[in-house]
Amino acid sequence: MKEIFHCLIKILSPVHIGCGEVYEPMSFVVDEAHRQLVVFDPFQFIASLPPIEKEKLKTICERGDIASILELYKFFRNKPAKGSRVDLCSGFLDHYKKILSITPVELKRNQKELNKFAIDRTAFLSGAETPFLPGSSVKGSLRTALLNLRQQNAPVKLDQRELNDKNASVKLENKLLNYREINEDPFRLVKVSDFMPVGIIRRKVIYAVDKKKKPSDESGLYQIMETIMPGSLFWGTISVEDTIGSGIKKPIKMKEIKEGARTFYGSEKTRENLELSNAGCSLHNSGDPDAIPLRLGRHSGAESVTIKGHRSIRIMKLNIKLDHATTFWLASENKSGQPSINLTPFGWAEMIEIPESEYEKYRDEPITWPEEVTTTSAIFSADVPDTVCVQAPTVIAIGQHWPTASLTWSPGNNTLTAVFEGKKAIVKGKELVPEALHKKLFEQKKSVNAGVEVEATGNRYLIVNIK
Repeated sequence: MKEIFHCLIKILSPVHIGCGEVYEPMSFVVDEAHRQLVVFDPFQFIASLPPIEKEKLKTICERGDIASILELYKFFRNKPAKGSRVDLCSGFLDHYKKILSITPVELKRNQKELNKFAIDRTAFLSGAETPFLPGSSVKGSLRTALLNLRQQNAPVKLDQRELNDKNASVKLENKLLNYREINEDPFRLVKVSDFMPVGIIRRKVIYAVDKKKKPSDESGLYQIMETIMPGSLFWGTISVEDTIGSGIKKPIKMKEIKEGARTFYGSEKTRENLELSNAGCSLHNSGDPDAIPLRLGRHSGAESVTIKGHRSIRIMKLNIKLDHATTFWLASENKSGQPSINLTPFGWAEMIEIPESEYEKYRDEPITWPEEVTTTSAIFSADVPDTVCVQAPTVIAIGQHWPTASLTWSPGNNTLTAVFEGKKAIVKGKELVPEALHKKLFEQKKSVNAGVEVEATGNRYLIVNIK
């Protein structure tokens, strides 16, 4: 019998789930007065520029050298723009101004610093410019926890030959889950949806700093990342398919998945809080004692993504492997990581079970797009004549064909949604839906597959035709 777990995931500490993208210099301006990043559509922005500014931007882009990156930052500084807003940590503005103050003469020795000034984006919905939690990330977290639970309840050992194998970790999972071939893996019957945002999700650009676990004021490397902030909510489902006829030797039940997360991440919180305390850092917020703890995203800690009793964590500076990490990456308001007491861990969240009726309410809610607001400054570079006026942005729409999009209908908000290869497009009303799809989509309230024509405006997609 299929088991379904409807739940909310609540973020407890900053979470960053990598998507391989950064905020490009031509996609944002910094609102220094409000300490926010304003993320805009480059097509619309460029279309709104006066001719003299367009020509200047074109000249910078054609150079294509490291100095041109710095010139782009300077070009966009204080430009008026509309877009979604991301909060900035307190140390970012000083860092930003320092980068902008680099002169052409200083550039060569500061090139490394300029290269590091990149803001990694967290995973986001293409059609709505808002973060979400990929099901693959949530499933990976649950799998790690369940493997640790099975290792705790029935310890598995690898012989020396297996330990020397480059696929030792795969062999360990094979034994713990009792399978040889991929089609026998019991986790293939565990289905985890993408977790969608509830309302507007607060984001913040912060620093990740590498901090020693032993008491020390010393911090090492840093990274700049966009994170989902505590208090943010996401809805989704976790299900376990019926194992009859699956060939699974040791099935997984929902009860075991929940127990694994409670046991493993509960003990990880206790361990990490002790290490944080010893290092003089802030402890992790324990959250709701009735909720199920979870660890997601980058910098979750080496111990939280490995199996206890089989850890082999490389210590880069010493070029050795240990069963524990000697440093951890922590969230900081500045790149120095000072003071230590303000540093907090990454990746903590919790799952809260909700009834199916409440889940349906969230499912029928539209994805909330961040409000578009204008920066307070309207200053152009000094060489622009005072008489130049900024024209209204022109939307540049790019057509795309999605051959096998999945269509769903939300009667509560009269919205049709199409999903294709991780991208999402929407339209209000039923007018575009062919008659042949009406019964299944509107009466039976089931998803259907169809060819869809969409228009992309920046990272947003709108449905314009359905075939």
